Order: sequence, then structure tokens, then C-alpha cells
Amino acid sequence: HVLTAGADGNARIWDRSAPLRLGAVRWAEVGPALAGSGRDALRPAVFSSDGKLIAAAGRDGAVSVWEAASGRRVAVVAEPGRGSIDALAFDPKEPHVLVTASADGSGAEGSVVLWNVANGSGRLLARDSPSPDAVVFSPRGDRVAVASGYTAVLYDTKEEKELRRFEEPSHQQINEVAFNHQGSKLVTAGTDGAHVWNVNG
Repeated sequence: HVLTAGADGNARIWDRSAPLRLGAVRWAEVGPALAGSGRDALRPAVFSSDGKLIAAAGRDGAVSVWEAASGRRVAVVAEPGRGSIDALAFDPKEPHVLVTASADGSGAEGSVVLWNVANGSGRLLARDSPSPDAVVFSPRGDRVAVASGYTAVLYDTKEEKELRRFEEPSHQQINEVAFNHQGSKLVTAGTDGAHVWNVNG
């Protein structure tokens, strides 16, 4: 399945059907559209690691969580009005744990928050990422990396502290971050290409 989130404030699940021709695929919508918490456009949208949950964030700062199978909304884990959610990701080990990275209205300060979608509780991990572009959990779920400007910041999710910063050598924008399977390396990709960093020093 493929998950999309759009300007109409809805998230949709799609299933691949028969190919139309070489290199082209027809996609059929699965079930009804998943309506967000308001009328604002939804931008980031993700499946949980077990595929049972879907999360999508609106520009109003609300993150809606649905059951993938039924389309039933089970939680809204961020209150509207806190600023747009720019990136989010599920913990690969704990499917009910979600991280969001958001900017405030002024763009001067942002926040990284860990959410438990089972009870709606949140824990502030950091408040120093003014314009986050991407966020990712490590494979074990014990670390989170956030791309903001030309810097990727690594956090410890258990001790809730910053571990390291990786700065793009030519101070160009970083758009994506990803861990390798072991969680020992972090790759950043942006306007100046890709760079691989050793997480443990």
C-alpha cells in the first residue's frame, strides 16, 4: 500500500492494481478518505512499523492517528495552534510511539516531541530546531535524528538529551536523514549531495 496526504486535509491509502503499460501502474484507493482534525492541508504522513497505524499532520499543529485496517481515527496527539508539524516518524520497536518535529509560527524556534498515541501523552525532547525538515528513529528506537538547516542533531530518546551535531561541510540545506540497519551510521542528503556520519564518534 501507498499512503498520501493532501491539500484537501485528507489522507488516503492506495493499492497497486494491474499495470496499464510498461513502466506505468494503476493505483486504486482503499477505503474512504481519512479526514484530518481540521480543514488544513496534511503534509507528512507515515505508517507505523507494524503497518497497523497511520499518522498524518496538518499545518494547524494537530497529528491525527488512524487504524489502517478500519480507517477509524483513534487519537489526536498534538493540540492545534502549536505551529505546523514539519516531520514525523514512528518508533520501529514501539509502534505506539511517535516523534514530531515542528516550527513555531515565527520560525525562530521549534520543538521535537515524543508522543504515546495510546494515551496521548507527550514528552518534549528538544526545543532548538527552528526549521526542521526531517526526523527519523534509529532501528532500536533509542535515538532520534532531526535535520534542521545545515545541521543534523542526534538525541537520546531515553535520557532525553542531545548527543551530537553533524554540520554539512559547505553549510548547505539538509533535507533528509536516515540510519543504516545497525544504527551505527547516519546519512544526510541535501542540496550539496549526501554525507555519511559515524554515529558513535
